[in-house]
Amino acid sequence: MTGLLAGVWPAWVVVVALLMSGGGRCGVAWGACDGGAGGVERGPTEGEVRAWMERELGAAREFPSLGGVGIRWREEEWSVLSAEELEVLRAQIEGRPEHPRRGEVTRADRQASSGTPDTMRWVLFSDRGIGWRLTHGMSWINLTTDACVTTDRSWRRFGDGMTVYRPEHADRPDLEVGAVPRAEENVFAPNLSCLLDGGLHKLARVLEMRLDLVSVSGDRWEVMLKHQGPVVYDVRLRGRWDGTSGRGFVERFEIPENGYSPEGSGLFEVYTGWAYVPELGRWVCAQVDRHRPDGRMWRRIVFEGVVPMPEGGWEALTRIPDGKTPDALSGHVEVRSVRDFRSMEVRAASKEGEEVVRPIERRATAGFGGWLRPIGWGMLALAVVLLVWLKVRR
Repeated sequence: MTGLLAGVWPAWVVVVALLMSGGGRCGVAWGACDGGAGGVERGPTEGEVRAWMERELGAAREFPSLGGVGIRWREEEWSVLSAEELEVLRAQIEGRPEHPRRGEVTRADRQASSGTPDTMRWVLFSDRGIGWRLTHGMSWINLTTDACVTTDRSWRRFGDGMTVYRPEHADRPDLEVGAVPRAEENVFAPNLSCLLDGGLHKLARVLEMRLDLVSVSGDRWEVMLKHQGPVVYDVRLRGRWDGTSGRGFVERFEIPENGYSPEGSGLFEVYTGWAYVPELGRWVCAQVDRHRPDGRMWRRIVFEGVVPMPEGGWEALTRIPDGKTPDALSGHVEVRSVRDFRSMEVRAASKEGEEVVRPIERRATAGFGGWLRPIGWGMLALAVVLLVWLKVRR
């Protein structure tokens, strides 16, 4: 899976910074240890913390590889509007159906009625030598999505619509929606990174940040990371050192200064419940709470467990859904239309139930490739979010 997002990082840097602005304890069992098994251990040296962090950053530059099992997690998003703010916003959008903040009122009302946050649930299988397969669903809308990018298959299902690509299309953001599966990668990878490596993947690989200052006090450590670019974007990580495992654990992630989105300066995340998961062969954080600068928590990311490889292995996981055979992860899914870039045809069911086939119109990419490439998958990631938003509004 080398070169997963080659050539499109500049745009994705902006997207990650904007998405982030929108909005412990460790052990072999969740929250089982407080930095060592009994007794008083000496704290680490600055050199030990620096060496460990450099190793972690190096490993985080690779796309997460989970081997022969999958990972399940959920993301909860909460409305943070106070009663007063909600009423002011409600007055602002009255009579303006296209107001950009109408969705905030809809979400606040929905959560007030249900008493629960908007929740997305995800399952991911990923192997660096093969590719990845993803499925996720949303609590507030009857819609599930599946996506797959491997060396020989690339496809995406959104509701009852399928799009199938040639494998090489996943790396071509200038081809009509040809990078949508990869754009999905840009949506899930930053939040999954919080659970797997304390957010280092999005810092090291996406934002290309470098380790700057390191300080130590007892078993507590703090590091500063700097973005290597013209825009100031700093991140401070704080955590605890565990002498038994010879490593640190991120407990707090702060953005002192966000030049991409100044209102995001001061955003912070709290990490709790680090534990070693044998099936994954790695440490995983149980829960990450993301807070706005004023302290209001608006997103929670929760590790829900490991998913065994389904019968049939990767062949079954990556099989293109046809609406007839149950999918390995999503079970029975309805497929009413298929856009197939391999044959350049669209196959869809008519109202009478008959299959209608028409050609996919070729896009003239020459005039757009110049600006689509630097925009890259980051903008397509936002397009995925926009599609969901539009579906919800309808």
